[in-house]
Amino acid sequence: MTPLTPLPVVRLKVDRLKIAWMAVAITDPNPIHLEDAVAHQAGFPSVIAHGTFAIGLMGLLLARWAGQQQVRRVEARLLAPVFPGEELLCQGEVMDIEEDQVQLRLQVLAGERQVAVGSATVARPAAAGPPPEREVKAPLASEPGPAL
Repeated sequence: MTPLTPLPVVRLKVDRLKIAWMAVAITDPNPIHLEDAVAHQAGFPSVIAHGTFAIGLMGLLLARWAGQQQVRRVEARLLAPVFPGEELLCQGEVMDIEEDQVQLRLQVLAGERQVAVGSATVARPAAAGPPPEREVKAPLASEPGPAL
C-alpha cells in the first residue's frame, strides 16, 4: 500500500422502494423523499434520496476494505441530490500512511456528478491490536439465569 493506492469500488442502485425503506429505517418521513409533488415544489424533478445513501456507501467501502473495527474517523459532505434510478459509485484512495493509521480520501458519484466527498482515518492492521471479544455465552435453559 502506497499513497494514491485506489480502494475497491462499491456500487448501489437507488430506487423508490429503497428510499421509502430508508425513510422508515432512519425515521425521516420528510415528504421531499417520498412525494413527487413536494419535490417539484422544491425545484427537483422527482423525490430525492436521503444523504444517508451516500454516507452509508462510504462506510460500507471502509468496512469492506479495512474492517469496521479499524475505522477511527469519517468526515463527509453532501454536494448534490441523488434521484431514483441513479447508481451510486463510491471510490477512494490512500492519501497518507502513518505509523499507526492510514488517511483516505473518498467520493461518491452518480454518473459523472460528484454527490459526496469525504475523508477517513483507519488504523493500520498491525497497530490495531486483536479484535474485541465477540463470543457471547448465553445461559443454557437448565442453568439459572441472573437474579432479578
